[in-house]
Amino acid sequence: MLSGPVTVSAIPSLEFDQVVRQIRKQETSLARQIRNGQDLQTVRAKLQIIWTSIEQNQKFAAAINQAKTQQVNADIIEKNTNNPADVTATEYLRLVQAVHEALADDVDLNRALLGILMTANP
Repeated sequence: MLSGPVTVSAIPSLEFDQVVRQIRKQETSLARQIRNGQDLQTVRAKLQIIWTSIEQNQKFAAAINQAKTQQVNADIIEKNTNNPADVTATEYLRLVQAVHEALADDVDLNRALLGILMTANP
């Protein structure tokens, strides 16, 4: 018999390694879109939506704080706070990757991140 709190994830059927693979595929897809010059405004808008979703979700606060320990990430976050129009698609992608790295083995947070990525970049 199970007891204790139950967390319902956005993508409950995927195992952790599958979730991580899917996140990496999303990151690779976004990087490829940037590199190939595919409508950079659209790619940037997707990444801004992804970052805003991450930033607004308190679950990711610790991962964001960990990402901020690298000065380059802290600078991008500050730029986003002061003048989001100046943040490039590449910089947003860097923040997403830094947060993903900070999530480590947290299955629920990785699933939540994948849900955000798949919503913005189907």
